[in-house]
Amino acid sequence: YNENFKSLAKKQTHHRVKIRLMAMHHIQQGHTYANTAKTYLVNINAVNQWIARYKKDGIKGLNEKPHTGRIGLFAKHSLTKIFDSIIEPIIFAIKHGFKHLFGDFSGDRIICNTL
Repeated sequence: YNENFKSLAKKQTHHRVKIRLMAMHHIQQGHTYANTAKTYLVNINAVNQWIARYKKDGIKGLNEKPHTGRIGLFAKHSLTKIFDSIIEPIIFAIKHGFKHLFGDFSGDRIICNTL
């Protein structure tokens, strides 16, 4: 392999990609796939897949691919709506001293009278 996997790994921020690049460096140093799998605490099948992906797509083959699975419960815009409709009025009430709704507070603790 002609790549300098070690220097690429040092620049990489994603932990999974970094492990793949370090594993490729380990193999480049003459270690077996089995030894590499043991060293990086992964299954040998994962190492075989990384090698195959590298041979097929080069460095890009070692990058993370989109994960399938359940879509998150809240999208960013939903969280913004929640903040605007629930949290912001609470902060407003606290700042303007609506003690009859939220009780007294000191520091970061709010004592609620309504519960």
